[in-house]
Amino acid sequence: MRVLHIIDTLWLGGAQTLERDYFEMQKDNHDLFLYVLRRSNPQITIQHENIFVHNSFSRFSFFPILELKKIIRDNKIGLLHCHLLRSQLFGYLVKIFFFPSIKLVIHEQGDVIDSTWLSVPIIKLLKYRTDLFMTCSNALKKSLQEKANIEPAKVYRLYNGIDLRKFNKQIISWNVAEERRKIGIEENVFVVGFAGRLIERKGWREFVEVAKKYANNASLKFLIAGEGVDRKELLTYISVNGLNDLIYIGYASNMQWFYSIIDCLVVPSHHEPMGMIIPEAQAMGVPVIAANVDGLNEIVVNGNNVLLFKAKDIVSIELALQRVINDKQLRDELIINGIINAEKYSIENYNKALDEIYSRLLKHKDQ
Repeated sequence: MRVLHIIDTLWLGGAQTLERDYFEMQKDNHDLFLYVLRRSNPQITIQHENIFVHNSFSRFSFFPILELKKIIRDNKIGLLHCHLLRSQLFGYLVKIFFFPSIKLVIHEQGDVIDSTWLSVPIIKLLKYRTDLFMTCSNALKKSLQEKANIEPAKVYRLYNGIDLRKFNKQIISWNVAEERRKIGIEENVFVVGFAGRLIERKGWREFVEVAKKYANNASLKFLIAGEGVDRKELLTYISVNGLNDLIYIGYASNMQWFYSIIDCLVVPSHHEPMGMIIPEAQAMGVPVIAANVDGLNEIVVNGNNVLLFKAKDIVSIELALQRVINDKQLRDELIINGIINAEKYSIENYNKALDEIYSRLLKHKDQ
């Protein structure tokens, strides 16, 4: 069973992180291949021998289709697994023009929820040649069915997985206190973290507004990690408002390091397909507060392993944060229950489920 995954870029995002962990968990599996349609900066690396990256930064090039044709033919690929919108279109074209009998899996990671203007028309085009649609949450599955009119039997929900071998506070090799000092965080300061793409729907503005309320509190620091189109706006806001207690560190290439130096994670997204950042932080023993939105709220238990707040509501975020800061017993409960919750979303569980899906699809093909 030879499977080729296709993804647009290896830039920042949940789909890219998932692919990295999935392939590195199976680095000795020679029947797995990954083709990346274009380069990006930054670009994550994946330790696996069967990784191919098209040597171009252009999103408009159709040259990758020729490389895909060669890889599929030379390696006798039986199934295409496509992540993100552009790769889904390429997988469809490859099947239409060159390999009509190849199995096609379309893995939807959020474009439909984001209402990317081409996403729904493309999904509607693909659905007649797609063997299976996959989503990373029930919320996304519902959205896919409603917006693109995909029949329920053709959509499979599989939660994304995280590598619990990496996200484990017990194995960190650095001195946490020293790492905090390096970025200007003094001893006995409570650190509130945000990590994600700097785009509106991630809720960075609400996070900054909450940080502004604590501008003169010496016992608190707010830490932001991430890159995106709103980076300049964020830096301007920090400068204009004199937010000396808000530290922006840019892209964090080592998320284990980031989780290790914060005392609480805030996830203020306006909407999310799933939100892998929650089980990652929980696995590292970080208490989490998050927006009560579809996608996020289905992978947690409110009040048990996460405190949920009303999305886009500064007061609601602040109240949840105050509870975590002031109540050590609550923090300890969130940490313990969070670690248990994170175990449900291990990359091992993801791998096992995906292998079973592939086996069923290819078995059906042989019949």
